[in-house]
Amino acid sequence: MLADSLSKSMRILSLYERLCQGEVIQRQTLAEEFGVDPKTISRDLNEIQQYLDQNHQGVPGGTITYDRSLGGHILMKDASFWLTKEQVLILAKVFLESRALPKEEMDQLLDKLVLHCDPDSRKLVKNIIANERFHYKAVGHNQPLLDKIWGLSNAIFQQKITAINYQREGEEQPTTRIVEPLAIIFSEFYFYLLAGIKGKDYDFPTVFRIDRINDYQVTADNFKVVYAQRFEEGIFRKQVQFMQTGKLFKV
Repeated sequence: MLADSLSKSMRILSLYERLCQGEVIQRQTLAEEFGVDPKTISRDLNEIQQYLDQNHQGVPGGTITYDRSLGGHILMKDASFWLTKEQVLILAKVFLESRALPKEEMDQLLDKLVLHCDPDSRKLVKNIIANERFHYKAVGHNQPLLDKIWGLSNAIFQQKITAINYQREGEEQPTTRIVEPLAIIFSEFYFYLLAGIKGKDYDFPTVFRIDRINDYQVTADNFKVVYAQRFEEGIFRKQVQFMQTGKLFKV
């Protein structure tokens, strides 16, 4: 019974995920895939519909309906759930122009972004950005960044002292720095970590290009930031155009 229950749960979750991604659910095909009767797939769809009807908060609303032109069931979501084709296109253009991620990570990001566009517009959006995707060329470092940026962002949020191995330009060996990470900023094709050097008084943070951080280790030790003196990325953005820090002066 437990195995049957787990099998049913996984089947329903799979159906729900496919519906949310805009896939067409064909009862006979899915019945053969899961080794069940087509009537079982119908009952699964009914249970998913009951869930959607009873739980409006935190889940995409909508109605599961049969589309004769597609030959299967689809989820007609509330319009507010989808990003519009215009929104997806603008975001895709910004991502591509940034050139900040290696091609593999950029392709994964764009594929997932397009899935959040309404199903009727996905093919059009893909065609519009296809040429830019084909000719996309990341900046020279070609380093995977997503996991590194997320890990460092968590260290910032939790105020954890972090050890980084940093490869400075023109040096053969990386240098280890113990830092108090304060913020991550994107500027001119690159992501930067702004951090204070542990044990040193600083009027302004040190800037590290994240693709040059070969490795990092988040320690168990915390550092304290006085709330009134906390680093504010928004203000920094207004005051500094390029990733060079120093004392502010008026011209």
